[in-house]
Amino acid sequence: MNFKYELKSAIVGGKKMKNIKFMALLFVATLFCSLGVFAKEESFRDSVEKLLLLTQQDKIANQVFEQVKPMVLQQLSLTNISKEQSVIIDKFMNKIFDALKDEMSWDKMKVDYIQIYMSVYTKEEIQQLIAFYQSPIGQKMIEKTPLLIQQSMIVNQKNMKRILPKIQEISQEMITEMMQASKEGNP
Repeated sequence: MNFKYELKSAIVGGKKMKNIKFMALLFVATLFCSLGVFAKEESFRDSVEKLLLLTQQDKIANQVFEQVKPMVLQQLSLTNISKEQSVIIDKFMNKIFDALKDEMSWDKMKVDYIQIYMSVYTKEEIQQLIAFYQSPIGQKMIEKTPLLIQQSMIVNQKNMKRILPKIQEISQEMITEMMQASKEGNP
């Protein structure tokens, strides 16, 4: 009887040992596969970051803020406001732009931009974009992009001047209706 128990224990123990070895092997294989995927993910992430830095995305946001701010202030100066109101608006617009610039800085937005690019482009496409932007015409595009943005903003500003009176008229209608609704709601 003792022999049967030892034989059964050895068989069951052997199965347990085989199961443990199998589980350990499976764990190690999964770990290596995960590390391989992680390495590919990191490589892809690194490539996207390289592309974003190559295209100077870290600098473009600041350039846009610096170009938009005076345009917004100029648009506000075209409205019917007093000099005192203009000073107050300038003060608060400066605070708003400082807050935007801080919260939308490259350091705070980089991870999101990398994720966006990784969700839109494949690794191969990112490599092709890097090759393009490293080429002479790609470098020219990077160099000229701020000028394109600036000129586009001038066109947009010109169009805003044209439409601003209509926006002011609609805004005034809205305020009038809101005041009327407020009077009707409060006896």
